[in-house]
Amino acid sequence: RHSSQRCGAVRSTMMVLRALQRTAPVRAYARSLETHPLPTKCATSGALMVVSDVMRQKLEKRDADDDAEPFHWDAARSSRLALWAVAFHAPYLHWLHPFYERMPAAASFPRRALIFTNAGGSATESGRRSSRSRSTRH
Repeated sequence: RHSSQRCGAVRSTMMVLRALQRTAPVRAYARSLETHPLPTKCATSGALMVVSDVMRQKLEKRDADDDAEPFHWDAARSSRLALWAVAFHAPYLHWLHPFYERMPAAASFPRRALIFTNAGGSATESGRRSSRSRSTRH
């Protein structure tokens, strides 16, 4: 029963994603990624950093239990985070991360670190899991 529910959820999610792919904004974004990948990634990273920081500031205000003072957005803090995202985060993901992905798993500390952080286990366990899953696919 659970697997059929999961399968139905996956199917409905895929239908939504396919429908989104046909929308003009998503097609324009995909086209922009193909024609101008780094500027698109920088703009996306900066915008998402600002949005996430504003949400975090609102949560911090809510957790402070200071209802007497209204929410005040710290634009300087958000600007610093956006600058960091545009200047360092997006270029890193654009250039360095794909380089690490191409490195052989056994000879690469950065590759093992990526496996460790993405799998939620130790690098050795994750390496064993990924090699087992690769061997079962062939």
